Amino acid sequence: EIGSVTGVQTCALPICGFGGGGGRRGPQRGEDVGYTLNVDLEDMYKGRTMKLAVRRKRVCEKCKGNGTKSGKAPPSCNTCGGHGVVIATQKVGPGFVQRVQRQCPDCYGQGVKAVASDRCETCKGNKVKEEKKILDVYIDKGMESGQKVYFRGEADEEPGVSAGDVVVMLKTRKHARFERDGDNLKTTQSVPLIEALGGAVVRVKTLDGRELLVKAPEGRVLKPGETVVVHGEGMPHHKDPQSKGDLLITIKVEMPTKSPSAKDMAQLETILGGRRPVPIVKEDDETMEEVEMHDFDAARHERAHAERESRKEAYSATDDDRHHGHGGGGGVQCANQ
Repeated sequence: EIGSVTGVQTCALPICGFGGGGGRRGPQRGEDVGYTLNVDLEDMYKGRTMKLAVRRKRVCEKCKGNGTKSGKAPPSCNTCGGHGVVIATQKVGPGFVQRVQRQCPDCYGQGVKAVASDRCETCKGNKVKEEKKILDVYIDKGMESGQKVYFRGEADEEPGVSAGDVVVMLKTRKHARFERDGDNLKTTQSVPLIEALGGAVVRVKTLDGRELLVKAPEGRVLKPGETVVVHGEGMPHHKDPQSKGDLLITIKVEMPTKSPSAKDMAQLETILGGRRPVPIVKEDDETMEEVEMHDFDAARHERAHAERESRKEAYSATDDDRHHGHGGGGGVQCANQ
């Protein structure tokens, strides 16, 4: 399977040097080429090999990177005069232009170009030929989003230049059930109210297909929103996959949709404790009032908010008219006594 790749980017590296200032320098090195590889959380948990298709330039084998059929050195490029770059102007604003230096489009920055009659038939005189290669990207257990896998010397080749690296950065896809926090895994699990009150068994399907039956201790009440821990069931530690982080489970308590009958409610009150006393509202008491409870309607709430904002704008426009008058008049006038 070919991996999902996004966001190709390149980064130039300096020429490698040996020793301090003035020391002998090594061969010139080409640019690294970066890819972002989208990886499922399961693959980082279990480990996997993914295939990545890349396109790269290789030195032409037929002309050995010379670019000519005869084997003679190609002459200087007529377009750039052998410099490998051309100067172009671009508009950066009204009446302003900027001179910029760009790679020569004819010799691709090499400064030389074989004449048409002597060009290598394989690379068309470009010295290099593009090819496709499939790379095997090994996803080790416990690797994280942002980690990089290096393929040394697999970037573009140029005559006389050491090829750079292909650098693959891993990016974890969003998971439907788990969120990663370092080597810990976080998940939310629903528990019916009756189970939350005692004897709860939380069922969690792991990233490797197992099912964990997480039993609450006898007499333990699970509270809505609390987090419980299962040690050693998180992500494997990278380079030490035999040890793992923890599994953090946030409890969501499922409430019943119907109120119990009066008889059942009486039994529940006996078990859970009685109700709080309800105050009696007297007719002449202006400090207390009974009101009705309704289900929250988000759409209705938004409409009411929009209407209030509209009225505010209308009031604001009316106030402006009162302060500034109509048609440019003088506003408030005082009558002569």
